[in-house]
Amino acid sequence: MLCANILLFNRPLHVMHTSTTRLWGFLFSFFLLFASVDVQPSVAQDQLYWSASGSGTGVYTADLDGNSEQKILGRLRAPIDVAVHEQNGDVYYTDTADNAIYRVTGSGAPASIVATDAPVGIDVDEAGGHIYWTTRNSTNGIYRADLNGGNVTLITDGLVNPEGLAVDPANDHIYWLSGVRSSSTVTAVRRVDFDGSNATTLVNNPGANVYRIVLDVPNNKMYWTTRQDNTASSVQGANLDGSNVQNVVTGSIEAPQGLALDADDGTLYWSETALSGRGLYSAATDGSNVTQITQTRGVISGLAVDPTDDSILSSDFLRDVVERRNASGTLLDVLDQAPLASYGAFTIDADGLLYFTDDVRGEIVRFGPDGTGRVVIVSGETSPVDVTYDKSTDNLYWIDSASSGTWTVRRSSRFGQSPQTILSKTGNGEMADIAIDESSGRVYVTDPEAGELIGMDDDGSNVSTILSGIDPGPGLAVRSTDGAILWTNTATSTIDAVNPDGSGATTVISDTEAENPEDVSAPPFGNLLYWTTATDKLKQSNLDGSNVSTVSTPGAAPVAVLRGPQNPLPVTLVGFDVRTSRDRAILEWTTASEVNNAGFGIERSADGTSFEHIGFVNGAGTTEQAQSYRFADEDVPTGTTLHYRLRQTDVDGTTWLSPVQTVMLETVDTRIHALSPHPVRSQTTFSFETPVAGPLTLEVFDLLGRRVTKLAHGRYAAGTHTATIQPDGWASGTYILRLSSPSDVVTQRFTVVR
Repeated sequence: MLCANILLFNRPLHVMHTSTTRLWGFLFSFFLLFASVDVQPSVAQDQLYWSASGSGTGVYTADLDGNSEQKILGRLRAPIDVAVHEQNGDVYYTDTADNAIYRVTGSGAPASIVATDAPVGIDVDEAGGHIYWTTRNSTNGIYRADLNGGNVTLITDGLVNPEGLAVDPANDHIYWLSGVRSSSTVTAVRRVDFDGSNATTLVNNPGANVYRIVLDVPNNKMYWTTRQDNTASSVQGANLDGSNVQNVVTGSIEAPQGLALDADDGTLYWSETALSGRGLYSAATDGSNVTQITQTRGVISGLAVDPTDDSILSSDFLRDVVERRNASGTLLDVLDQAPLASYGAFTIDADGLLYFTDDVRGEIVRFGPDGTGRVVIVSGETSPVDVTYDKSTDNLYWIDSASSGTWTVRRSSRFGQSPQTILSKTGNGEMADIAIDESSGRVYVTDPEAGELIGMDDDGSNVSTILSGIDPGPGLAVRSTDGAILWTNTATSTIDAVNPDGSGATTVISDTEAENPEDVSAPPFGNLLYWTTATDKLKQSNLDGSNVSTVSTPGAAPVAVLRGPQNPLPVTLVGFDVRTSRDRAILEWTTASEVNNAGFGIERSADGTSFEHIGFVNGAGTTEQAQSYRFADEDVPTGTTLHYRLRQTDVDGTTWLSPVQTVMLETVDTRIHALSPHPVRSQTTFSFETPVAGPLTLEVFDLLGRRVTKLAHGRYAAGTHTATIQPDGWASGTYILRLSSPSDVVTQRFTVVR
């Protein structure tokens, strides 16, 4: 069944949530929004927005007549496997959504270097200057390309269900897995020469499914992950010729997939994809010392160890993200990610900003009206499935579904501050919906599992069951003219209405006119009711159900309607952060648009209650262009916690306060101590300090800004640490030692003498 999410004037009315929708996006959801995009409140330029899952996943915008269409959100990712260049640290990964191979060089942005249909396993031949990968398409082949993606060559084709791949450049061998057993095929570990000759099967039928393979050539070993039929899955190993097959790691393994090897210390890393134990694990190559490194929300299908810093790279095709962790599982960096892993329900606030629920990542994410300025507002949720905005309180309300038998109604400020639960319900909440009546402050939710329509005050008090024994569909709205609650009735295929006290239940749109309604919305303007149908139509009527007509027949999927704020705030603040740098507090903020903005007063407080004015930054007046601002508080007492806020001021003197941001100013600076001995001839040792625990990167650059080496990259405890420089092969001259943390960068020059 196709479904969508209807919102009118900040009211989300439906999103259908199934595991199939979240995981694979086979169902399309379209959203049409009538949103004001002009910064002048008196000018109402209605604009259409819609989003789609599956093919063409993203959010689109167009004029009301459908012209000037453009995609403002998209870039779907499905990273399957990841590999690393062991000398320079470049990262390569396959992406089956974009049908491409991406490369991340240093700290640069991901770049697509090869367009290839359905790439799966990947590995790097550093010595030969090539990458190799398998494809699952009409070719079912193994391909080779230069490290920059050039000179793509088919090595061999006609493979059976190709999965993981690993190369042995010393012996000109490519190892690959035939991954899925079927009625006519079996799984296997296979090998072929670099020129495509001498194809051979090394291990026949190692399991029902085999996924990733790694090689330990010096020790004549290979390892792979396998999932068995009705028996324990395992990490298996064998000699490179396929002899001496054995289960290396068994026991609690249920669904292993990604696999990596740190050959220097003899450690295997693998990912568990079964829901009950999802995470990263490690063990010695003899199967001892099995350890869970970290839990994960998604499905990590590819792993690699970067020997330049001993970090672990992972590709997660469920959360659409490529990440870097240290050996303890601490997240160090996000190399690439899709804006959203799932395009669920969304709403719009008083500034015209869009808020999406991402039930896969457990986040509520905000975007500007043009799809830029991505900010995670709320994280750590179980599975947020529907969201709405209350202009009267400037709060977000959402439903967080759970698999533990309880789901909740949650709220926070629109900036994500102080999230709290206001109602808990038994069940999973996966199909629940939420709407709010701003005039009365009542929040309404449907619970299809319990067959109820529930009402509560906006703080979760005064909960009442309005209707029971019903079969609510995916639509919920409030009619502003009389406060009646509108809902789609799955049992009768109608749109029904009821008063907040449960009286006056009636059918507004009959089954014949409604055409299997899914979403419904009643904006507080225009005196019209909108709904989507299972027959892929957007329909409208008067609020009393008369004059039914079809607005649009988009064809691929039903649509939903939203109208943005008619009187947006004069300044659209899309980001406000405070960070510390030595003895300074750095305030940075961004606006998406401004109307008659005189500027921003900077206010500081030691207790979070009493604020003092410490500065002013001039605004841009009136502009539709994004603006970035910065203010440095130089007079900062160290060793204290400070609170900052902005007081935005219009040219007429009207003011508006931003959310409060809090920072701790440490008494210890991030610093590098003197090198000894110096100048450096063969080796030197030095110490460095960090005031707080966190990720640090220690690098050496020449005077042209080229990185010579990366000395360290990982998570460090607060305090003093030591490092060594051995300038083997370096030319005499001056070099720059750089220590980077999330909040600070310090450098020190040193000299190498030959």
